[in-house]
Amino acid sequence: MAGIGFVYVMTNPAMPGIVKVGMTDRSPHARAMELSAGTSIPCPFAVEYYVEVGSPREVEADFHDAMADFRVNQSREFFAMPVEQAICEISLGVIGLKGILSSWHSDKYHPSKYESFHAFTRISISPSQINNHLSGARQSELSLLVIEGGKK
Repeated sequence: MAGIGFVYVMTNPAMPGIVKVGMTDRSPHARAMELSAGTSIPCPFAVEYYVEVGSPREVEADFHDAMADFRVNQSREFFAMPVEQAICEISLGVIGLKGILSSWHSDKYHPSKYESFHAFTRISISPSQINNHLSGARQSELSLLVIEGGKK
């Protein structure tokens, strides 16, 4: 797929501690309903976060490559990691590419509700990279990206 699409983070109460990170060119909520419709999953998927980007396959592939050690099964899009870490990794990956066109968080994982934000060991971004890529970004997009000393 070339063009605009979505990279999403989903959870399922039947799989605690595991997130599904994938991409779609349709609504992430419609994709969640599609995944939840099968008889092999006991509970519906919940969309916790998504970004609309100009290069969704690239963002998804970069995430899958970078988070390979967290992957539950190499042929599936499931990762054993906190939702917050998945959101952070995707957000930082998008900064390095073409940027976020729009984004959405579930109420449960909205950045304004984080007590603290832990800096994950893989994060390495310089202030000049932030300045170069954030011109025109909305404040809601910045809250996940400003990480210093392990707090938001």
